[in-house]
Amino acid sequence: MKSIMAKMVTMLIAIAAILSFNSCATAASAFDPTIPKIAISKASEADIRSYGRNFFENPYMEPRTLARGKLNEFFILKLDFNLPIKSTVSLIAYAKSPKGEEVAKIYDEKAFKDFWWSNTFRDDDSGVWDRKMTAIEIACIPGFDFDRPAGRTALFVPIVGKNPIPRPANIYAQIALSTGESVEYSFTLE
Repeated sequence: MKSIMAKMVTMLIAIAAILSFNSCATAASAFDPTIPKIAISKASEADIRSYGRNFFENPYMEPRTLARGKLNEFFILKLDFNLPIKSTVSLIAYAKSPKGEEVAKIYDEKAFKDFWWSNTFRDDDSGVWDRKMTAIEIACIPGFDFDRPAGRTALFVPIVGKNPIPRPANIYAQIALSTGESVEYSFTLE
C-alpha cells in the first residue's frame, strides 16, 4: 500500500512540475527596459518541444502518418513582447513565393484548433487532446488584432503549408503596437 501511495505522490509531483513549467512559458514577467518591446524570430526547437515530445501532444510539431509520412510543413514564428503597459497588437503575416502566390497559411488560435480537429485522431479519455488544445490556448496568437498585458510574454504564429513548402518562399511578419512601435521580420526558405 505504501509503495502505491509513494508512486502516486511521485506522479502528482511530476505532473505539477510539468504544468508549472508550461504555464510559465508565456506567463508575464516584469518589463525590462533594457530589451526591445517586440522581437520576432523563428521559434527554436527548445521553444517548440516545451509543449510536448511528439505531434500527438504538441500542436507545434507536424503531424505524420505511417502510410503517407509528413503531409504538412510547419514554420513557427515566436513573438516576444516586453511591454511597459497593456497594449493592443496588430499582426500582418504571410508566406509567399517570389511570384506572390501564397505557399502556406497563417493560423490564429481558432483556425489552428480547427486544423488539428480535421487532422487528428482524438482520444478524449487519455487527456492528450486536451493538452494539445491547452497548448494552443496558451501559446498561439488569439487573432490578428489582440491585447497583451504589461510585462514579458511570448506567443507563437503557426505557418502551415503542404510538405514541403515550395522554395524559395518569403516568410514575412509585421507587428504594430497601439503605442506606435512596430517591428518587421523576413525570412527566406530555401
